Amino acid sequence: VTDAAIDTQVDALASATWLEAPTTEGAAVSRDVTSAITKTVTSAMGVTDFSEVGLYSVTFNLSVPVGGTASKTVQVLVKDPKDESKDGLTIHAENFVLEYADAQDLTLAKSITNGGVQAYAQTEKNGEIEKIEKLNNNAISVDTTQLETIQSSTIDGGIYKLTFTATKDSKTVSKEIEVLVKPKNAVVDGTESLMLDAKAFVVDYEDAASLTEALAI
Repeated sequence: VTDAAIDTQVDALASATWLEAPTTEGAAVSRDVTSAITKTVTSAMGVTDFSEVGLYSVTFNLSVPVGGTASKTVQVLVKDPKDESKDGLTIHAENFVLEYADAQDLTLAKSITNGGVQAYAQTEKNGEIEKIEKLNNNAISVDTTQLETIQSSTIDGGIYKLTFTATKDSKTVSKEIEVLVKPKNAVVDGTESLMLDAKAFVVDYEDAASLTEALAI
């Protein structure tokens, strides 16, 4: 998500009809000043980059030529299209890679850190979002059977499933990711994008003469 896209979306959500307040108590609204509104959207708390998943505070600043100004700060939750949402809860988690030695002592806390897990809850009132809050890690659990399988991975490594669940007020939402455990003796290229593992093997003398690349693999 680009900053420009966020600004456009936030700006659109702030659209409304603005009426000039009367100067005399009890008098009727004098005129529609929507076209005269100067509307800017600035990020609160110094945040200017919305390219990362997370919860941000955004301030709307409004002003009119006669000198009237107003501002309001709201919450904006930037989500990944792959995030899971259900019953007002959202959970974000990413695939990650582990060294064989690190897989043996993988814990819930380490899984949350490695997977960049984040969970959010939103409260609605009259069909509109009233509040969005980030849940702390105590609200996040992991499938213990899957975790134990990763902890027990062999020296050959492999790709394993791992499911995180966020819970609030008896409501839950889950997200499944993949964890790659590197083979213990794997050779990895400098970019970490390629990995090769191979083992010593024995072949009979008679079969060695007909050994091919495919058979060796």
